[in-house]
Amino acid sequence: MSHSIDLNHIRSLVLTNQAEGNSDPRAPKATIVVDRDAHIRTGDDLRHGEQKHATRVQQDTFHVAVPLEFSESVRQAASHLGGEVTACDRRIWNEASFLAADLGLPGGLSLLILATDRFPSISPLVFVTEGDETRQLQIEWNLGEEPEDRLYAALEPHFHGSGPFRSVFGPSKEVAVTDRVEFAAAAGWKRFYSGAPITATDPESALHARSGGLLSRELSQKHVFISGLGSGGSYIAEQLVRAGVGELTLLDPDTVDPANLSRTTYAWDDVGQPKTQALARHLRRIRPDLHLHLHMGTLDSFGADDLLQCAGECDLLLALTDNPSAQALLNQAAYLS
Repeated sequence: MSHSIDLNHIRSLVLTNQAEGNSDPRAPKATIVVDRDAHIRTGDDLRHGEQKHATRVQQDTFHVAVPLEFSESVRQAASHLGGEVTACDRRIWNEASFLAADLGLPGGLSLLILATDRFPSISPLVFVTEGDETRQLQIEWNLGEEPEDRLYAALEPHFHGSGPFRSVFGPSKEVAVTDRVEFAAAAGWKRFYSGAPITATDPESALHARSGGLLSRELSQKHVFISGLGSGGSYIAEQLVRAGVGELTLLDPDTVDPANLSRTTYAWDDVGQPKTQALARHLRRIRPDLHLHLHMGTLDSFGADDLLQCAGECDLLLALTDNPSAQALLNQAAYLS
């Protein structure tokens, strides 16, 4: 791959860095090879197998050093994370010049950092590659930090421990609960990279750690249907999960209002959310592997056949709504199933 670009602009960047004395002599240099059509082949191209083309078309080759403040920030971040700087150079993409660095981290992760010449005043882009998947880190760039500390300060919230790192999820980076994306999404947990062991490798055993002999482990195989997720339904659902029940079907047509907060399990960040989703998020934070079926609607909208089928699959039906007709409908479904 090649890019057409103004060579004088590239030379000017090199000469400016050298004249100001802020180029890092220890930083790996990027070799830019220019062919006869004035197209640039970057060091990135050369690393991807175009060496033979470079020697054939080579016309003008020079090295581009990076500013010292960039390479020093990169090295400091790598040192804190126990990693290694494998490249620190200037690269050309889509006719634009970027400061770039590759970091290898324990566990096989790699970081790509892309910055403009306004670094460290302007935040860089950071990408993490884990296996075959590359993700962008959403970093916070704090201009209140010392310039040389800003890069590591932006990376530090996303990493825990000294590696080997792998992606995990939890309420904070100190508590790695799961590596399952679907569990984390339901609980509202964010991804981070940790070297610590996962704390909830067996959520069921954790829930029974202090209730052994009092509660049966067979509860994990039980399925409970709850209609109405207000003051009674939300509390009972929580206690069932803490007791070890492994599967719940939750039904409620309403959203969480501020008035609900006085006598339910909901909190302010649940206000405006469907009760089914808000309660599901709360329960997932207790037991990530909980099996949940959510229905935001009334029993009437559930459908007679579906209701009978669900009632037949459940071990316990709870009508915790203040609607007498809904309670009668669920009683009838329980009797017929």
